[in-house]
Amino acid sequence: MRMDRGYVALIATVAIWASTFVVTKAALVDLGPLTLTAARFMVALVVLAPAAWPRGLRPRLLVRPALVLSGLTGVALFFALQNVGLTLTSAASASLVHASTPGVISLAAVLFLGERLSPRQIVGVSLAVAGSGVVAVASRAGEAGPNPLLGNLLMFGSVLAWATYTVVGKRMAGVEDPLVATAAGIAVGLVCLLPFAAAEVLGGGALRLTWPAVGAIAYLGVAASALTLVLWNYALSRVQAHTASAFINLVPVVGALLAVWTGETLTLPEIGGGLLALVGVWFSAGRQEAPAARTPRTATNAGA
Repeated sequence: MRMDRGYVALIATVAIWASTFVVTKAALVDLGPLTLTAARFMVALVVLAPAAWPRGLRPRLLVRPALVLSGLTGVALFFALQNVGLTLTSAASASLVHASTPGVISLAAVLFLGERLSPRQIVGVSLAVAGSGVVAVASRAGEAGPNPLLGNLLMFGSVLAWATYTVVGKRMAGVEDPLVATAAGIAVGLVCLLPFAAAEVLGGGALRLTWPAVGAIAYLGVAASALTLVLWNYALSRVQAHTASAFINLVPVVGALLAVWTGETLTLPEIGGGLLALVGVWFSAGRQEAPAARTPRTATNAGA
């Protein structure tokens, strides 16, 4: 039995995302958090725009409300909060805080998409958010993170931004071409980010274009930004939002393991909080309703 291409896209997406915490943490030695965010999306836009233009990408799309909200939440806020948070907390703690993402997305799907949760899933959402809260308050200051509480709170802010982006993306599924929507969202997010990145550099923020930094920008821009955002939007066009969110449970597990492998440490309360969040994900990813039939996608009307 062949696996649905939506699920293949989700697996590839979370595998790449799992590595980004460690890669970003390393790159922040040479680049400021907002500068790194803007640089990765410059690369992503250069990669995506030539492919998206023939499919309907036009400047006038950048003022369409849904695409503006998509770029603001899924690009500017999500990645800016994540990168600033990583300057204050460890990559391992950040990975575990993100374990609450599926639960928060499920809750957002209930509130804004009309999807329904079973009692089991409600318990799961509660456990996932509680587990991330434990990680946030249990993290201790150290070499990997001078202010982990603030850093972890910023990471949770990025989770909220991603949940909003997912809801917006689900509403656009079947209406906007995934590639066009992704490229337009990146363009909007980049416009929002550039003034803050410029202020960071002018204010004395780190800007050392070492080979590791350039390599990190290329990886984050091409694989972790351009490719995964296309895959995520494509997956949302084929599966329900809460089903897609269940796959994200791979990200904190692999991300935390990679961070520990590079030399970071986790306290027992952090591990316990992460496990609690993952148990919550398991509960919320229990029995799911069959995905709704796909809505035929219409071509983007560039003149709209």
